Amino acid sequence: MAPSDRLPLNAQVLGRGALLGAVAYVLGYLLTFLVVSASGGGSTGDSPVPGWTVVGWYFYNGHFVNLDVSGELAGLAASDLSSLVAASDSATVQLVYLAPVVALLVAAVLLYRQLGPLPEPRDAALAGALVVVGYLPLAVVGALATAYTGSISVLGFQVGSVTVQPQLLPAVVLAGLAYPLVVGALGGLGASRL
Repeated sequence: MAPSDRLPLNAQVLGRGALLGAVAYVLGYLLTFLVVSASGGGSTGDSPVPGWTVVGWYFYNGHFVNLDVSGELAGLAASDLSSLVAASDSATVQLVYLAPVVALLVAAVLLYRQLGPLPEPRDAALAGALVVVGYLPLAVVGALATAYTGSISVLGFQVGSVTVQPQLLPAVVLAGLAYPLVVGALGGLGASRL
């Protein structure tokens, strides 16, 4: 193989990976919003939790990142809310698990098409996995941004507080690294075969 056939890891290539990784993160969140909205979930009703935060919790659950819940929320134990997706009996909500996969596959294929053709499978996988450059920072920022702390009131009296947030280490390892690296690599390999 000639050196010019190999994937160069320069600023331009990394920049494309960062851009498409960021697009994949936003697309995954939007797909999650659509799925949760279609299922009737994500509504906070009288709750002071913003709807975008609740959708973020579903989005991280779609990466198998559980929520840390401390305090008591509407009489539910923390374990009842660790995964809103797993706790749901709605088949529609279960589609949330596909949102990050679909978004990352689309981004990886687009990235491969911009950088390819790459005849070596290793280079095709690396091209797709470069979506991690943009996905990881947003996964960390998103996990921090969707943390919610609020008080619980009964008949106008504050009776406690609750904190709900995606678990940070799994958000970094699973959502930020494992998903974009594995799914991105598979997307790059798949694109090279088409």
